[in-house]
Amino acid sequence: MNSDELMPDSAVDAIPANNSIGNGNSSAAVTWNTKKFRDEYDMIKIRLTDQRFSSTNFRDPLMPCPPHHRQYPGHTTPATEKRLKELMIRIKGSFGGEFR
Repeated sequence: MNSDELMPDSAVDAIPANNSIGNGNSSAAVTWNTKKFRDEYDMIKIRLTDQRFSSTNFRDPLMPCPPHHRQYPGHTTPATEKRLKELMIRIKGSFGGEFR
């Protein structure tokens, strides 16, 4: 078996003469843009998409995260916050200002 039998020299030899693909003869081409195709396409699209999905249910990934509800509990008073800030200043002072 030689290579000429496996691979023809040109693609034109392999395409039948009555094929309308690529040779500009659109009279025998089958059209896909029909009402039946569009209806089937719409039905399949409806079946494949999640109708309950909404992008508004998800936060913007570029926005900073809101604070966690346990990070700042509702019972935190200004006095407690002042005491915690003083504690942080005292801890930073004990590390020589290198505390982050």
